[in-house]
Amino acid sequence: MKTVFAATDYSEIGNNAVRYAIDYANSLQVGLLVFHTGPVPKFNPLISEEEFFKLDQAEVQRNVDKLSKLIDDIYDKGKFTLDRSKISPIAKTGVISSDTILAEAKKHDADLIIVGTHGRTGLKLFGTTSATLIQQSKIPILAIPPGYRYKGVETISYASDFRNPVNELKRIVPFVKKSGAQIEILHLDSGEKTNKQQTLSNELESQVGYDNIRVVIEKDVDELTILGQIERHIKSSNPDILVMFPESRSYFDRLFGIGKTEELAYKTQLPLLTFRKEDIDS
Repeated sequence: MKTVFAATDYSEIGNNAVRYAIDYANSLQVGLLVFHTGPVPKFNPLISEEEFFKLDQAEVQRNVDKLSKLIDDIYDKGKFTLDRSKISPIAKTGVISSDTILAEAKKHDADLIIVGTHGRTGLKLFGTTSATLIQQSKIPILAIPPGYRYKGVETISYASDFRNPVNELKRIVPFVKKSGAQIEILHLDSGEKTNKQQTLSNELESQVGYDNIRVVIEKDVDELTILGQIERHIKSSNPDILVMFPESRSYFDRLFGIGKTEELAYKTQLPLLTFRKEDIDS
């Protein structure tokens, strides 16, 4: 990983995501871009194209200055070893914030997009931006819940249908390799709980070249919803990041669909790292 991209709307939740992003980039010693998309200046038929461009650039510069102050305030209050010059403010005007975020993240070859999540209505940055990013982004999204502070990453946990665990793990490993965090895979099975966990863990470690994988197979409980079972497991394992591979098609949407991902993110109040399932399976 070389570049992290964090977007904020200047709300406390958005700025908290920037705070997390600075800590995260610091832990990996990688570059960080902090981004805000502002409104396009109102159309005025009485001004020239050149004057309109100047208004647009003034709005961009105003946001760059505001982002710089935000970064400085966070950086000066923390204990960071990451060179301050590796944290850059960028701004752009746009109409649809999710499209602007994705375009800018792609332009700068970002490896990860970090955004904030809002309240009980699910994942929101500006309106439904975070949910839209999860649906559309080929770049992994890390969504940070309100007030959550970076505590390091020792364990990440995700539920898998075991259709394509090797490719899933190959996407996750670059995010934990430097820290050596444990990757915990939860698989719900309709049969009895088996003793194959260690064998599967060893096989996956060998196939992906990462030595800290733990497979947990639990019996599917009729009295609980699938989300309830995942939530119960997360409470006991207490991971630092929850990983999901949401998709919008097939039977497995019942478990890994976008709506379920949003609901689980709200209930667990954990940072949520998402990769689109269709990109993994293709």
